[in-house]
Amino acid sequence: MAWAAAKGTLRVAVVGFDRESTALWEGSIPMLPYIGNIYDPLIAADDNGQLSTEGLVTDWQANDAGDMVTLTIRRGVKFHNGDPLTAADVQFSFATWKEQTGGSPSLTGAAMRGILKRVEVVNDLQVQVYLNSPNAIFPHLLSWVEGDFGVLPKRYFEALTGQTFEDKRDAFVKQPIGTGPWKFVSRTVGTNIEFEANPDYWDQRRVPQFARLRLIKVPELATRMNMLRTAEADLAVVDSDGAKTLHGEGKQIFVNRNVAHALMVFYRGWQNGRSSGSTPC
Repeated sequence: MAWAAAKGTLRVAVVGFDRESTALWEGSIPMLPYIGNIYDPLIAADDNGQLSTEGLVTDWQANDAGDMVTLTIRRGVKFHNGDPLTAADVQFSFATWKEQTGGSPSLTGAAMRGILKRVEVVNDLQVQVYLNSPNAIFPHLLSWVEGDFGVLPKRYFEALTGQTFEDKRDAFVKQPIGTGPWKFVSRTVGTNIEFEANPDYWDQRRVPQFARLRLIKVPELATRMNMLRTAEADLAVVDSDGAKTLHGEGKQIFVNRNVAHALMVFYRGWQNGRSSGSTPC
C-alpha cells in the first residue's frame, strides 16, 4: 500500500491536557489524548470496544487454571529509534506499571499491584504472565478500553543518563519514544505539544497523512470556536451548543463515538466475610 508523502500541520484546539507528562505510566485514560499518540495499546480494540488481534499482541491464551496468560507479540514492530519490539520490552513495561505507578492514577497500575505475580520471557515474541488468581478482565486492562497500559523501550530507557529509575525517568520525559503513529517533537507545558508523523509505523493503514500534529490547550469554548473561524486551528473540541452554532456557519462536525463502561465502587462495603457496617452509595 503506497501513500503520498505526509505534509502540513494538523492543529487541534483542545480543552485541556489532564496530566502533562510524557511518561504514560504516570497518568490514566484521560491522559491518552495528550501523549497516547506516540504509544500503542498492547491489545487493540475495534470500533465497538471489542478486543482485537490487530494490535501489538496478535494472540492471548489463558491456561486451564486461568492464572497464566501467554501473549504473542506482533513481528516487525519497531520503536521510534529503530529498535525492534521484543518480549523483554513487554516484561519491562509490566514491571514499570506494577512498581512505578504508586503515586499515579493509573488504572492498570493499580490493578497490576493486586493481580500480577510475575512475567516470564518465553522467546523474543512471547511472554507468559502469571496472575495471583484467575482474572477474566485481565486482557481488557491491556487495552485502552479499560486500561492505560503501553509498551516502553527497555534498552533505550536503560541507556538513558542516570543511575536510578527516577533519573532515567526524567531523561525519558524530555525525549520519549514509543511504537505509535506519531513521534514526539516538543512541548510547552500548559500551552501545546507537537508530534511528527512516523512514516515507518507498523500499521501502514494508519500512517498519518499530515507531517505534524499540534495539540493546543484552549480552555475557553468561545476562543476555540473563533480559532476555527480565523483558521488558527483546523479542528476544535466543542460542546453540543457550540457544534450547532458552527454547523449553522457551514463548519463540518465530527462526532467521536466513545465506548464507556460504568464502574461503581463500594468502599469498605464487605470485609472478612461480613458487612463492615458502612453504607455504600
